Amino acid sequence: MLQTLSRILGLLGLSTPDETDSQRTLLWDTLRDAHVTDGIQFVGSTDSNTEACVSTGVWDHHHEGHGGFTAVDIAANNLVGWLEASKPDVVMFMLGTNDITHRHDTAVIIDAYTEMVGQMRDSNDGMRIIVDLLLPLSGNNAGVVALNAEIFPWAESLNSTDPPIYIADMNTGFADSDERDGVRPNAEGDRKIAGRLYPILLQIIEQNCEASNALEYLAGYIDGALDEAIDGDEDEDEDEYDD
Repeated sequence: MLQTLSRILGLLGLSTPDETDSQRTLLWDTLRDAHVTDGIQFVGSTDSNTEACVSTGVWDHHHEGHGGFTAVDIAANNLVGWLEASKPDVVMFMLGTNDITHRHDTAVIIDAYTEMVGQMRDSNDGMRIIVDLLLPLSGNNAGVVALNAEIFPWAESLNSTDPPIYIADMNTGFADSDERDGVRPNAEGDRKIAGRLYPILLQIIEQNCEASNALEYLAGYIDGALDEAIDGDEDEDEDEYDD
């Protein structure tokens, strides 16, 4: 059983606000089936569920997905405040599609990624960060290909610190038939996205649990040792008094 609460922030710049409702529902369901949802909390300033997606159980609606926002905008204007408000331990983000449609250069988008990682680590030096490779984009897939190609070396350059940045590949094997309009995933696309996030997020949750359990064990051991020491001192005092 989990002994700690992992606060998980879904950070997305969406074409429409409803874009990730089904993904979050499916992800929550798989985490619940793994018996870890008692130890996690989805956080964020919005709890919109405009598609009225229904989980197979109670699910946490909170997230930080905002229609039309770009990575450049979020890095410059929004993320610090969102982090202060939600205090996440884990951030999952898929950002860059709106930047590409706004014709931002790949280097500018990567600079925004770097700024956001710095803000996340300033907020929580143990922050776990999951960065998604972008889905194919029918209008400008060359921009997606260029950005995705930079994400792996970019993440590696920042992984000299612990914990690492995790990459979730949302592009490989993602077909046109997985999208409803060349941009947004359909039901099958949602299943693929949730399925690729799940093993990474589960690993992080379990690592957080193990670390928490180790600290609790150590704290219990120290408390026990202190109790024994205090009891021993009291016994010695009683012996001296009896003499």
